[in-house]
Amino acid sequence: MGLFAKRTAATERSVAEIEADLEHYRKRHALDLLTIRTLLYYIKEFSLDLTEIEADRFKECMDTLAGHFLGEEKPSRLQSILADYKDIIVAYIEREKGYLRDREGEFKNIIAVLTTGLTTLTEENQEFNTSMHERSVNLEKITYLDDIRKSITLSRSMTSMGIRWVIECSWPWCSAAAP
Repeated sequence: MGLFAKRTAATERSVAEIEADLEHYRKRHALDLLTIRTLLYYIKEFSLDLTEIEADRFKECMDTLAGHFLGEEKPSRLQSILADYKDIIVAYIEREKGYLRDREGEFKNIIAVLTTGLTTLTEENQEFNTSMHERSVNLEKITYLDDIRKSITLSRSMTSMGIRWVIECSWPWCSAAAP
């Protein structure tokens, strides 16, 4: 049953194969660290530079977190640090979102006020234009009446002088015959 059976040799790997794997894992580890540091940099740069949401403090935290990945921390310690910083990152994201929601609400209010103002102004302009048009029509009527009065006055004075027929003939509604 195998108590006295010959053991089969475990798959033996050469030192060269192990070193090649180790080199692969070192390159992979370096790439992972570079990726982590790059992503932390992008998170830091994506942050809005606002004192209201403590952006400067957040950026310092991201620099500190990136520094932990440069050191020779044990993986369990890095995991613990990352868990702590995860809460910091999530809290900052919530502050930033809240800030943006507040600003968006303020901008919507400003747009509403400006829209209402423009609507009111447009209505007032229409009322003003209508009023100006009515006044210009009335002025035109007054001018027309004043012209008739002047014509009548001129006609009377010319009649007294004996030249009535010249003026009457110049009007389109008069007869062309002289008196």
